[in-house]
Amino acid sequence: MDLKNINISKSLIPENYLRLAIEAQKFKETEFRELIEKRKLPKNGWSDSHIEELVRQLSALDSNNLPKKVGVGEREARIACSLVARRHYNFGHGVGRSGDLLEAQPKAAGSTLMVNLTNYLLLDLIHEMGVRSCRCCFLAPLATAGLIPVIIEPQLNDNGSMSTNLEAFAQKVTDIGTENILCLCTTTSCFAPRQCDDIVEVSKLAAQHSLPHLVNNAYGLHSAYLTHQLEQAQRLGRLDLFVQSTDKNLLVPVGGAIIAGFDEQLVRSVAKAYPGRASSTQTLDVFMTLLSLGRMGYMRLVKERKENFEYLLARLHGFAKIHSEQVIESKCNPISLALSLKQFRNAGFEEITKFGSMLYTRGVSGARVVAVGDDRKIEGYEFLNWGTHHSRTEYAYLTIAAGLGITKVEIDNFFVKLHECWEAFLKRLKK
Repeated sequence: MDLKNINISKSLIPENYLRLAIEAQKFKETEFRELIEKRKLPKNGWSDSHIEELVRQLSALDSNNLPKKVGVGEREARIACSLVARRHYNFGHGVGRSGDLLEAQPKAAGSTLMVNLTNYLLLDLIHEMGVRSCRCCFLAPLATAGLIPVIIEPQLNDNGSMSTNLEAFAQKVTDIGTENILCLCTTTSCFAPRQCDDIVEVSKLAAQHSLPHLVNNAYGLHSAYLTHQLEQAQRLGRLDLFVQSTDKNLLVPVGGAIIAGFDEQLVRSVAKAYPGRASSTQTLDVFMTLLSLGRMGYMRLVKERKENFEYLLARLHGFAKIHSEQVIESKCNPISLALSLKQFRNAGFEEITKFGSMLYTRGVSGARVVAVGDDRKIEGYEFLNWGTHHSRTEYAYLTIAAGLGITKVEIDNFFVKLHECWEAFLKRLKK
């Protein structure tokens, strides 16, 4: 209701009270207008009621919510269950049109506005995190493609960490031939003791051979170190697209991915390759979360995560010293850490994995016990010591990570439970 354009009688409400209400409404309208016109993240996060008001206004623009709607098509966003309708704020038409996720949806002006605005807010966030050369991005449902992988095993370093084997990478390109390669695929996001791929040097290789370069940046958007590597890779070589998960970087439910790149036309061509329209659920989650956090709120989370990573690393070093273990240093991995389990060397594969089960039953999630001795064959490739990143890994280890949103309280509680499980498992082995 636009109060300032309605002639409201003084008999309904005193004029001074009305003036205060109109000023409050004007403030919200100004924020709505600036968001839509500037297409930038608000500096500070909005309140839940503020966000809901905007979302409901956008939803009201979709054809299924128009007061005089007459739907005679096969898909009219009719929702049978009121619980489902409320959960989705009555958005029902999805994203894009068949074959193009970025194309406007004729029946859904509000959904289209929300989708495009969310993509601009994500681009602004990517710039804020340091990838300032990025020109375009869009939010998409997670999907897979049927490609034939060619795997380059990482290089095993003296300290037990693993890094990109650039020599093997270059040799494989020569052996296969550039005409038989769709793209080079690297990752910034992996479990320690594997380090993040050297995407800068691989980007130079991609530029040398005129090969597309795709980076799996699954949970790297919230790391300034990794976003700097993306910017450097684009500047010094070739990096076409980088993809990241919304749940790991924006703290929303699983299901979405941000596809970003440095060539707007290339990014849009990817959007046009999607088969059919997509759900707007992921977009709604991200849109509301970005408005809730704001620029300052997100950067606060980024700063806290980095500090908590250093705290987790220090605590892990202390634990390792007490129990004669080692933290396997992976200096180019700013998120994941690995602790050796040499004290459990005499335990068999099945037995040592029970240490992870002990942690899990005490409420510890995310920690992985990686044991040697499990061999698997996938797509014609044989993986020795499956899960350890290298066929010559000599001993089991435990991986943990400082993801976005982790707290010092969680870290402290983890080490209490880790100590309990460690002592209990050693007694079990002695028996």
